[in-house]
Amino acid sequence: MSLTMADAHAQDASAQAEGRALFDEGVKLLAAKDYARACPKLEASLKRYSGLGTRGKLAECYEKAGRTASAWATYKEVAALASKAGDATRAEVAASRAAALEGSLAKLVIALPPANDAKGLVVKKDGETVERAVLGTAVSLDPGEVVLEVSAPGRKPRSVTVTIEPGKTTTAEIPALEGIPVVEEPRPLPVVVDEGNTWQRPLGLGIAGAGVVSLVVGSVLGLSARSAYEGAFDSGACERATKLCSQAGQSQIDGARGKATLSTVFVIAGAALAGGGAVLYFTAPSRKDRASVGVTPIAGGASVSVSAAF
Repeated sequence: MSLTMADAHAQDASAQAEGRALFDEGVKLLAAKDYARACPKLEASLKRYSGLGTRGKLAECYEKAGRTASAWATYKEVAALASKAGDATRAEVAASRAAALEGSLAKLVIALPPANDAKGLVVKKDGETVERAVLGTAVSLDPGEVVLEVSAPGRKPRSVTVTIEPGKTTTAEIPALEGIPVVEEPRPLPVVVDEGNTWQRPLGLGIAGAGVVSLVVGSVLGLSARSAYEGAFDSGACERATKLCSQAGQSQIDGARGKATLSTVFVIAGAALAGGGAVLYFTAPSRKDRASVGVTPIAGGASVSVSAAF
């Protein structure tokens, strides 16, 4: 426990030392009228060590830099804190300086007409969201340019730059937001697919034709084999009773058997091809079959849908 307290004390002492160094440098820059560098130094000092003296010098820096709204708000803080601490003199000085600045404050009213009261509307001032309760109320700001941004779901965002001047109240009326046009999705277009565009029937006819040719070749080979076989006996090269053949007759018989085998192969193949071709032809889609093709847009591209009806 003592170690933790010691660490916290050391850290607090280090922060105070940094805050003091930043304060001294900020005061020197303030005396040199280098307000652009002096104010950030004093702001950083106040973050490390909050003191009435630092806050008072920061208010003075804001005032001399022309940041009247920041100076006025900081003087008000000094007056309140000094009064609570019993430092009546400092409280009186800070309050009088704040009162002296009130006439030179620049104010901005963000007006939102009813026509622009879209659902989910967001208003931002210099990148920070403005509460709906603040809209229509005069708010003190440092003089200069202010960027207002307005957005809402389904509406085109708008941006407006407003210049506010010391001692004046500027009203910025937010323009109405235009709606984002909705693009209708195209309907699918029907595409008729007739039998002239299908591959199945022409292929079926081709295969069936090849089967018919194969059957014809097989039949011719069969007839030729039969003729050669009978010719071997009719010529006397082979005897019908004993089935004995001369060398020439045996060669003729062997040739006939070879043709018979080829005939069988061609006939079987032809029958298969003719049957398969017929199946392809008669199972092809008819003219009544329809298909539809549609293109539907999606985020980042498009999709293609294809459907068929029977």
